[in-house]
Amino acid sequence: MAKTESTGSRVANSAAKVLSNKKASKTSKFIAASALTQTKSGQKVSAKVASGAARVLKDPKASADAKAVAASALTQFPAGKSELADRIRRAVEETYKKK
Repeated sequence: MAKTESTGSRVANSAAKVLSNKKASKTSKFIAASALTQTKSGQKVSAKVASGAARVLKDPKASADAKAVAASALTQFPAGKSELADRIRRAVEETYKKK
């Protein structure tokens, strides 16, 4: 079953904050821009975006808004599509187990 999720308004607001934050990393801004393009479109997240989202979630310097956007992006990544998806999910799970 294909996922038809899109970025919600709360995540879109967080993405806008990330894009306007001068201290946000390039990866955080890339993920935020991707999230905004998916608002109301229902497009699937690419492996490149999912990989970047996992890096943002692991980054202790990333803001709460950046992490919210990254987590949302990962929920829109098609499940079971590749080994990369499994590795990303494991990395995210490990990150949250430590906290």
